[in-house]
This record gives sequence, structure tokens and C-alpha cells, in this order.
Amino acid sequence: MRKINNKRWVFTVAVLIVINLITLSFLWFSRSIKKDHVNLSDEFRVERYLRKELNLNEEQIRFFKGARREHFKSIQTLTQDMHSARVALTRLLAEEPDTAAVEELIRAVVTKQAELERYNFQHLRKLRSVCNEVQKPKFDSVMLKVVNRMQRLRHARHKRKKRPE
Repeated sequence: MRKINNKRWVFTVAVLIVINLITLSFLWFSRSIKKDHVNLSDEFRVERYLRKELNLNEEQIRFFKGARREHFKSIQTLTQDMHSARVALTRLLAEEPDTAAVEELIRAVVTKQAELERYNFQHLRKLRSVCNEVQKPKFDSVMLKVVNRMQRLRHARHKRKKRPE
């Protein structure tokens, strides 16, 4: 009788271990899938939002998608250059830097940032150009909301990073 009870316990524990391993592997695998698809979901979310808010037709949707891809390709080198200049500037913190070198790197970052703003403005003008007269005021309103939201997010991030002394 005792032998049967022991076998049942061993079997039950083994089944529970297998169930736990399956559950853990499922959770781990589903998290890695979500991480891989974050950018796609962001892109689709923006597309869906603009489609709904502006009531875009299929031709406009195709144009917006193509323009978005083209825009991100065109600014990729620019953002990489800006990042490299910021990294170089940060590395100068470890030494007694030459003021001219610091100023040169700051100018490089500022110049790239201005160029990025120019690209963004041109991109938005291009998107706006395919909107009809009813959609244009709504487009302007949506873009203003986006700019304000980005500012609030930056401000909130800054507030979170501040620690009481």
C-alpha cells in the first residue's frame, strides 16, 4: 500500500514539474515574440490611427506607407552620425578636453539635429500634400497633438528621473 502511495506522489510531482516547465517555456517564448514585433505594432498603430482620424483612402494609405519607409531610410545615416557625435562628446568627459574639439562636436550635433528637423518638416509637408481639403485641417490638428504629446512624454521622463535629495 505504501509503495503505491509513493509511486502516486512521484508521478504527481513529475506531472507538476512538466506542467511548470511547459508554462515557463510558453511565457518565455511569448515574451520574446512580443519583443520582436514591437516596431511592427507601433507602425501599424500609427497607420491605423491616421487612417481612422483622417479617413484616408487606399491610395493615400499606400502613399503614406511608402513615404514613411523612404523617410526612415533617408534619416538613418543622419541619426547615426548624430549619435556618433554625441558619443564622441561624452567620451571627452573623461579627459581635459580641448574647447575647440568640444565646440566642434556640439556644432556637429546641432547641425545634424537641424537637418533632421528639416527632413521631418519636408516629410510631413509631403504627407499633407496628398490630403484633401477636408483632411488637411485634421492632419494639422493630429500633428500638433503628436508634437505636444512628445513634449509631455519628454517632460514626464525627466520628472521620473529626478530623485528627491
